[in-house]
Amino acid sequence: MNMVSTNLLAWLMVLPYLYSVSAMSLFKGKDSVPEYERLVDESHELAEPSNEKVSSSFPGFLRFSKNKNKKTASSSRSEPPEERDARSTAIVEDPIDSEEAITSHEKALAEKIENITNYVDKLYKKKYAFSWLQGTNLDEDLFKAFDARYIYGEPTLRALKKHFEAEMRYEQVPNKLSPKMESLIKNALQELSKLTKKDDQTGIKIAYYARVFAYMSGYHRNSRTPFNCLIMSHIKKNIQTSVKCLEKKYRPIFNQLNRIFER
Repeated sequence: MNMVSTNLLAWLMVLPYLYSVSAMSLFKGKDSVPEYERLVDESHELAEPSNEKVSSSFPGFLRFSKNKNKKTASSSRSEPPEERDARSTAIVEDPIDSEEAITSHEKALAEKIENITNYVDKLYKKKYAFSWLQGTNLDEDLFKAFDARYIYGEPTLRALKKHFEAEMRYEQVPNKLSPKMESLIKNALQELSKLTKKDDQTGIKIAYYARVFAYMSGYHRNSRTPFNCLIMSHIKKNIQTSVKCLEKKYRPIFNQLNRIFER
């Protein structure tokens, strides 16, 4: 009898606690958990259990957060760079090499009136022009000085020649000109069209444009590369507008350039 009374007393003491837990479940729902359990979970190194509880209390919140994080991550991921023609960046800078540097002595030689007059007289004679456009030097003493002054001393021609030589080193056979090469040729033709004066120095400058164009196009069909042919075709297509702007006495050198194109 005493044992029964003791057990009954124990049940009566526990009953209020069980009732309170049941009442909490009714009001808060079956996912409700005691606070001490939540604190233990949140103090754990892994935060996932806590996230699960938040999602049960706020339906869709965790899914929204994850989607937002995915979008943020994808947007922060660097976009792949636009596809570019590698030939267009063949030359990042355009320094003048030591052998191309223009000395004050060479500049003086190339700009001396007497030398310019003699050079022009030879350049614009048919028998000299054709061979000179192909790299033959009329006067060895003045050759380096004139090249230094009228190719490497002219930013437009220097940039064009150097970029051409850089692209020539690519092993892949091109099926079209790079945007950079087209742009440099366009600049050269525009500068050529501005050489409208009659003086001898203008005649020298014009002749060097023709010489660089011949060099880039190749001197003979048997030795031309596909790259040479692309350049020659592009120049032939666009050069006439520039030539028409020149003084008439300087136009014949482009007839010799056409002879090279037709070889």
